[in-house]
Amino acid sequence: MILQMKNLAKTRDDLREKNLFEGEGIRPTEDLGKPTDEEKRARTPDGRFNDLDEPWMGAKASGFGRNVPLAKTVTDTKRLLEPDPRVISRRLMARDEFKPAGIINALAAAWLQFENHNWFFHGDGVADKTIDIKLREGDDFPEDPMRIRCTIPLHGE
Repeated sequence: MILQMKNLAKTRDDLREKNLFEGEGIRPTEDLGKPTDEEKRARTPDGRFNDLDEPWMGAKASGFGRNVPLAKTVTDTKRLLEPDPRVISRRLMARDEFKPAGIINALAAAWLQFENHNWFFHGDGVADKTIDIKLREGDDFPEDPMRIRCTIPLHGE
């Protein structure tokens, strides 16, 4: 078990070093100092010190590292909604009936719940800046178009 844990830690470190790229301003610059004994033992509500060497990594108001350098990306706003995200979500994720997983245990279910909350909450978004998704015939979503608030910019940008 110890060997597997060391291997997992090495893999994580390699992925951080070689596969994650950070844009400028992705994390606050405030020096958090040394972690307290409590911060060393347990997760903090705002995510600071999840990684003791990188105290802002994973913290509230910090951005995500990317798998591609930002300078190598292209934003094609005309094709932003291709393919239609509502159609994709309804075809791939919607369920008409309960479909049991069968092989997942309670620990895995708790971990998935934790990770979804930890990874995917971007705040409530910018109220007056939305991406509008026109609904197709037969879609039962209560508002047409579906309005998705844009992500809040990092650090007041």
